[in-house]
Amino acid sequence: MNLNIYGKIMNIELLKIYISKLSDEDLVSGLVMIDFSGITIPDELFNRPYGGVILFGKNIRNREQLSTLTKDLREAAKRDILIGVDQEGGNVIRINFDDGVPLCGNMAIGASDSEDLAFKNGHIIGRELWELGFNLNFAPCIDVNSNPLNPIIGTRSFGEDPFKVAKLGKALAKGLETGGVIPCAKHFPGHGDTEFDTHLTMPKSNKTLKELLSCELIPFAELINAEIPMIMTSHICFPSIDDGNLPATLSKKILGGILRQKLNFKGVIVTDSMAMKGVIKRYSYGDAAEKALEAGNDLLLLCGDKKDREKAVDTIIKSVKKGRLDRKSLENSFLKIELMKSNLRSSVNIKNRLSIAEETAKKSIKIVKDENDLIGKKISTVVIAPEKIKKSPHSPPTEISWLPYFMEDETIFFDLETGDLKDPGKEKKLETTERIILNLYAIGKLPEGQKKLAESLRRYEDKIVAVSIGSPYMLLDLPWLKTYVNAFSGNKLSMKHTAAKINGTE
Repeated sequence: MNLNIYGKIMNIELLKIYISKLSDEDLVSGLVMIDFSGITIPDELFNRPYGGVILFGKNIRNREQLSTLTKDLREAAKRDILIGVDQEGGNVIRINFDDGVPLCGNMAIGASDSEDLAFKNGHIIGRELWELGFNLNFAPCIDVNSNPLNPIIGTRSFGEDPFKVAKLGKALAKGLETGGVIPCAKHFPGHGDTEFDTHLTMPKSNKTLKELLSCELIPFAELINAEIPMIMTSHICFPSIDDGNLPATLSKKILGGILRQKLNFKGVIVTDSMAMKGVIKRYSYGDAAEKALEAGNDLLLLCGDKKDREKAVDTIIKSVKKGRLDRKSLENSFLKIELMKSNLRSSVNIKNRLSIAEETAKKSIKIVKDENDLIGKKISTVVIAPEKIKKSPHSPPTEISWLPYFMEDETIFFDLETGDLKDPGKEKKLETTERIILNLYAIGKLPEGQKKLAESLRRYEDKIVAVSIGSPYMLLDLPWLKTYVNAFSGNKLSMKHTAAKINGTE
């Protein structure tokens, strides 16, 4: 199947005729994005004409390798497939080169409350992805973080105000488009008010449609009005809306009734990964994939085991042949995907990328409390910090903890999981120092190990400056703190400006 002609066809009716002549296998395969392991293309990756590939950290080593890989993928597919990635900024990034621009993430942008910075951050991400050969980014995350205990969204959200999330999400999406990639708003109809992670289970939300319309759906409605081309579903169950106990990804009432009809979304609906336990704990891979198309998804993310993926595609093809799935509906999905790709255009190219990242980091640092006047001066200090931090809830702590580097003071490191000090012999220095920087890290709720560590230091509460480099809600677990700084991100630039603000050098 050679689809290179799509870039030349201007008459949609001709394109429809071409799609109508595709075999069932070619049609179904074109509605599937896949993944793979390794940094080179495996043999027979395109034994079927799949519609695209999503890349993860496991596929990426350096800039040259990645550029070659995306080029080789298109050549192997023999057409302009979708090549996507999750590059949100902040904690969720798959591409993290030493010469890249360290961006703080959505909640840091939310703290700045700047549409201009949201647009520019989106543009930087989009342009860097375009330069590396991508044409799709599964961002922005426009979930409203209305539950402080949310274990998976946290700083991926612009905040807890749905109107702010809508405003900044729209600006970041526009930036991605001008950079050269398709943006994808996620996770419909909202993942911000849950206490469970869809990677591990299927969370339930008891919110009614009226409640969703007053909060979670506000950003989606705003981005739909701004013609967002793609929306990703969530694997969350909303029993007050669909009493079939189905995750949103498999619910006709949610995707058809709310997203298509009530919100009037005309673009491409894509599933979150169908390998996540929020779906496959209850359904076989093939049944889940079939139900997802039946519910109204246009594009399936079939990640994971290759055999499971092949069986799922076979199941869908059989359903088309037997009439259980409407072929005309699938042809319409195929058409929407191709038109979405053909509409992609990069325009401006912002040059001063690092200075924009610096400005975002600087404006995002928030002093929440400073009852004892410990911030804005250079005094004797001991830093207590994690030796390493995590990039995501499911990754080991491998990232550098940058705050000690920029504070340039005596540092006592602690274990991120247990909270145990690595060198308890240094603890005596806490008695004489004028200030203690307690550098805490969490995505949702503060881990018990770090809470235990903080409580063990409570006798020094008058000289503790707690610095949050993740969730801004840690103060809920430690209400006795008298000095508290929200940095939202632990990246190099955020920590540089946090240290500068604490020491009064900016």
